[in-house]
Amino acid sequence: MIDFSHIDSRLDKILEPTYGQLIFQEQVTEIAQQLAGWTAGQADALRKAIGRKIPAEMAELIPKLHKAFVEYGGITDIQADTLCTGIENCASYSFNKSHSVEYGLIAYQTAYLKANYPLEYMCSLLNANYDSEEDIVKYKEECERMGIEILPPSVKAGNLRYEPEGNAIRMGLNSIKGVNNVQLDYFTNFDDWISKNGSLNKRIKEALIKSGACDCFGLPRKTMLCKALGVYDEIQKYEDKITEAKTKIIAKEAEREAKKDGTKIKEQLTGQIKRLAETISRYENERDALQLLADEPFDEIAGEKEVLGFTFQDEFSKYDTSKYPLYNAKYFGSQTFYANVVGVKKIKDKNGKPMAFISAIPYKSKAKVEFVMFASRYEPMEEGLYLLRVEKKTQLTGCYKLP
Repeated sequence: MIDFSHIDSRLDKILEPTYGQLIFQEQVTEIAQQLAGWTAGQADALRKAIGRKIPAEMAELIPKLHKAFVEYGGITDIQADTLCTGIENCASYSFNKSHSVEYGLIAYQTAYLKANYPLEYMCSLLNANYDSEEDIVKYKEECERMGIEILPPSVKAGNLRYEPEGNAIRMGLNSIKGVNNVQLDYFTNFDDWISKNGSLNKRIKEALIKSGACDCFGLPRKTMLCKALGVYDEIQKYEDKITEAKTKIIAKEAEREAKKDGTKIKEQLTGQIKRLAETISRYENERDALQLLADEPFDEIAGEKEVLGFTFQDEFSKYDTSKYPLYNAKYFGSQTFYANVVGVKKIKDKNGKPMAFISAIPYKSKAKVEFVMFASRYEPMEEGLYLLRVEKKTQLTGCYKLP
């Protein structure tokens, strides 16, 4: 904080309402008029430059203001320096009075609601930003910090928006990518849900299942996906076609046996049998491809990230997390820990060598931490799960991408 009291008594009345500190833009314009002799128009140009927060505009006006303080206001160069520094600093945070009052009022109201109606307040916040993946992740972390559990979306609950549920908040179906204001008919089980909600296209059903919204049926998500996308039905169709083609081959072969060798009809039957065998081979390939799709493991975490932007599950569950301690933001020495890298910004240092800024969420942490990897320790990185080694709290000295 800058002490303006020793500069000029004319400042006392201007800064008295804010305890001697520059807070409002109107104070800057008044100072420019009274101590620099600027017209209302000139002072307003300074106010606009502060409002736009463009350093280049301020850099052009400050020398002129400094000169006017000395020549018109009669203060010393050192005093003018102090006053200009204060005005430059003020440009980074000040608002006009009317905005400041409104922001202050809104801040008070929202703080009151957050303190006294936390569930309702956080629901409103989540609903207001449901289409912003970044904001939802941020507010979800804030809910966890406040001890409020965010429950996965559910077709059984059926809520489209975030809603309080007991002491928790249930995520709305509208927050799932590709799902918007779906209307669900009453159902008793998964097959009933599929049959009664035929108006939902396969893309919506797939998104609902991947999000975990259909976990209430108690079936594996892979099984539900295969049913909803008709994979099992398609496999059965190919099975039926293969059986039908094989039956035709048996009949054709019996018919061919009864014909004399060298006759045209026998040659035609041989060609028909060959084409049926080729058809069976094609059907078998299609069936096997679908069966492979049905049999391959399904990554639930990847599915949730795809349609929600985050996951409700523990991404590190398949690793032995007890091998390394949790990240300690206050520890200055070397430490190795698990982390989810969520952002990588690659740049070059002053010598043109590559370095990077890494955004990561340490295991069991609720907050994102910014790390730096200097050129001497630089290794190419991408988003994903890592074992990280850092020194001096945030200097990344090593990394290993988990398989």
